[in-house]
Amino acid sequence: MKRIIRKAALLLVVIVILSGLTGCKEHASPTPENPLLGVWKDTYDLTEYEFLDDTNLKLITIGIASFDGTYEIHDGQMTIRISMLGTIEEKTYEYRFEGDRFFLNETEFVRKSP
Repeated sequence: MKRIIRKAALLLVVIVILSGLTGCKEHASPTPENPLLGVWKDTYDLTEYEFLDDTNLKLITIGIASFDGTYEIHDGQMTIRISMLGTIEEKTYEYRFEGDRFFLNETEFVRKSP
């Protein structure tokens, strides 16, 4: 019985350590080539975009649901494709970038502090 309790306790410790490590993931940092990299939050505090690299992103809504997607920027427009419940939702926005702010149509996003 003691052996089972020790194994269960050890397993619990490993799970806690691993879950703590996954919660500490580092976000992409902006570069001169791609200042959009990193996490951006809308000014209404409802939507976050995490731009992971030159094409991939993660959409987080109301801090609850998370969706994977891709993005493309071309001629002042950003096309975002999000995978939701087995379907791909695609939307194209007017895009502009201003320092630590960017806009999709008229919705303002600010860089989220690490």
